[in-house]
Amino acid sequence: MTGSRSGDGSSLLEVRDLSISFDTVRGPAQAVSGSSFTIGAGERVGMVGESGSGKSLTGLALLGLTPPAAQVSGSVLLKGRDLLTLPRKELQKTRGQQVSMIFQEPMTALDPVFTVGQQISATFRTHQKVSKAQARERSIDLLAEVGIPEPKRRYREYPHQLSGGMRQRAMIAMALVCEPQLLVADEPTTALDVTIQAQVLDLIVKLSAEHGTALLLITHDLGVVAETCDRVLTMYAGQIVEQCSVDEALERPKHPYTSGLLSAIPRPGVAAQDLRSIPGRVPSPIDFPDGCRFGPRCEHAGAGCQEPQEMLLSGLDRWVRCGRHHELELTGAVSVEPPAV
Repeated sequence: MTGSRSGDGSSLLEVRDLSISFDTVRGPAQAVSGSSFTIGAGERVGMVGESGSGKSLTGLALLGLTPPAAQVSGSVLLKGRDLLTLPRKELQKTRGQQVSMIFQEPMTALDPVFTVGQQISATFRTHQKVSKAQARERSIDLLAEVGIPEPKRRYREYPHQLSGGMRQRAMIAMALVCEPQLLVADEPTTALDVTIQAQVLDLIVKLSAEHGTALLLITHDLGVVAETCDRVLTMYAGQIVEQCSVDEALERPKHPYTSGLLSAIPRPGVAAQDLRSIPGRVPSPIDFPDGCRFGPRCEHAGAGCQEPQEMLLSGLDRWVRCGRHHELELTGAVSVEPPAV
């Protein structure tokens, strides 16, 4: 499978040629184009890119939660079963039990007319044959595990009675109550202040490790991926443009877009006016360039970039969507010392 870490069926999740489009008055909008990647059992993978790159839609597609108007093709294999072709009832059984999602804003994801405890218990009872008392006990234990103080009291409270950080922790508890094999976290710290962001990310990584849960972390922040993930998928204009280990991306990025994201990360001692940025913006899905989609913004664009770019193998287990990757020396976030002679 082109652009994939493993095509032998041994991975927990295999996404093959996933495409998502919408019909508009101006023509079809191809929001995601032929994405392929894998996630191993217990592996933590980051998906990065600017807003409009197709990250969140990809995450929603894994759980069959794309909008009704979306036209989805390809396959999403979870332990060999294609989630895109499952009957609705089977997909509902899989959702929450085998794969769960943490959404960006818990205040809109949690139901305001039910208590936090009721919602966690309902999720548990939907997938497990347990009594109300057993579900309540499990929910309270999990609220305590995610670091919410006074879990018995919080169990009886409504989402609006909790702080933003506690609501996000409650959302994590709901996602993990059935101990799924895969957790999709879609920008889980967007609405939180910096201190709480760090606590929530540490909690997600800790629980992932303790429960053996694989993680797909969707974010625009490569710094977050560096702290939490094993591997990174860089996404731009609906396409995955680079796949590699986090260390490889930080030290020697192969795609100019990955390098641009790394160069834009603030660093200690660098004045605000000296920070770099990527010129321009992500193109609309209706007006993607004919050749390399990053070409109009790329300082390394050449004649060959006028043609569509394919995913190319670079090294043992690394993929990059750039025909010039072998001749470019791109800036990373980590300076690498030359080997000793």
